[in-house]
Amino acid sequence: MLFCMMGPLMLVVLGLKKQRAEILASAKKMLRKKQRDQILDDAHNKYMFDDDGLPKWFLDEEKRHCQPIKPVTKEEIVAMRAQFKEINARPAKKVAEAKARKKRIAMKKLDKVRQKADSISDQADISERLKRKQIEQLYKKATPKFPQKEYVVREERGSS
Repeated sequence: MLFCMMGPLMLVVLGLKKQRAEILASAKKMLRKKQRDQILDDAHNKYMFDDDGLPKWFLDEEKRHCQPIKPVTKEEIVAMRAQFKEINARPAKKVAEAKARKKRIAMKKLDKVRQKADSISDQADISERLKRKQIEQLYKKATPKFPQKEYVVREERGSS
């Protein structure tokens, strides 16, 4: 039941993706002057005008048989779709790599801090309170600092 309800919506979304790929493939062709001139020349023909008073059967035949020939092939459209898929897949991988790098760096920092804290706690000539204070300062420096969110208040201008 859910599939039936989402069917037309999914078709619309898929249609938009196909249309976008087709538009970009034709735009890529139009970057070259020779191909652009060819596309523009093919767009004008003697059948472009709407004539009044034609019989219905004739209009139906015209609609069926006089479809404009698109300037791109199916292979070009498929190639553009493949390029979209590649682009959509790329950022997720990059983001994951960046997060892993940040995590690795944070873990290295924490390991260094842990070693320093161990060396501080092993010292016998310092009081427990001073040890605790120094260790807290080390961990405070090692934790990542996130910038505070900045809120901007904007006044609306009234039409007075």
